[in-house]
Amino acid sequence: MKKIVIVGCGYLAHIVADALLQGLLPGYD
Repeated sequence: MKKIVIVGCGYLAHIVADALLQGLLPGYD
């Protein structure tokens, strides 16, 4: 069960990081 939680958190972290990159990079351009 812990593995599923870790994978889920990692997946959410990836989505958040991707959203931040998509939001910040165009601003610096």
